Amino acid sequence: INIEKLWNPYLPGRGQLGLVEFRAFRMPPTPERLTALATLLRAITAMLMLSPPPKLPQLTHWGRELHDRFALPFYLRTDLWDVLDELASAGLGLGQPLITELLDEQHYSIGQIAFGDCQLTVQRALDFWPLLGNALSQEHGHSRLVDASTARLEISLRTQPGAAQEALADWQLTINGYRLPMRRENELDGETKLYGVRYRRFKPWTGLHPNLEAQGPLKLVLSHPRHPGALQVTLHEWRPQGGGYDGLPRNLEEAATRCAERFVTEFLDVAPSKPPLEPPSEAITPYTFDLRWL
Repeated sequence: INIEKLWNPYLPGRGQLGLVEFRAFRMPPTPERLTALATLLRAITAMLMLSPPPKLPQLTHWGRELHDRFALPFYLRTDLWDVLDELASAGLGLGQPLITELLDEQHYSIGQIAFGDCQLTVQRALDFWPLLGNALSQEHGHSRLVDASTARLEISLRTQPGAAQEALADWQLTINGYRLPMRRENELDGETKLYGVRYRRFKPWTGLHPNLEAQGPLKLVLSHPRHPGALQVTLHEWRPQGGGYDGLPRNLEEAATRCAERFVTEFLDVAPSKPPLEPPSEAITPYTFDLRWL
């Protein structure tokens, strides 16, 4: 939330416009998405204005969880459901079409595949890029340089429709040979196991950790002690065959095809016999495995 244009007498021309900017919103891809977001903000504002609490609510100090737990789509979705339930209790429910629009996660999706009774889903999570400081630009002004070389994924396991929930218990997942610890959470349609993975996508010309190389492609292996074979998923950051693309995508469909081809799956006849490596303690947070520590 940015308030520099709300009532700032020290910013001539634009400091006293009465504006509050919600800068965490990405540009909506459709008018329907824009409408849903605007309605959500208006409903929250109306609830706070029409039903003031008798005293200020106790704010939660999330600490490090703010940039760990709430980087993952699962917890953002759960938190949004709490907000929607509170609006409905106040008589300001948004209605199913707007809720469906708000919960649309197509932009997060990287790939999904079933193996045995298990379904593996990989989604793009949020990452928080550090501001390195001001740098001179070719326009003879200043630009604020950001290190955008890190990325975060949410990797989750769910049972296939019709499978018993306990079937999820013994599935094991590794990433680049390391055991991926999973958190058990509950959803409306059953249990899920999930965890975040953070890594370096590319090596920038300038940025933090100059000696750290790019860490792709990432290899996930899903296996079960009583299931023959294994599933291997390779996640590429760019064209799997190497080289560049022939220009920009002509449309959204071609862009989606390029993204989909970076999610490469292979069914292995025999599961890896070597036990997985244990991740170092400094690379593990309650919600994320940071591969940059390896």
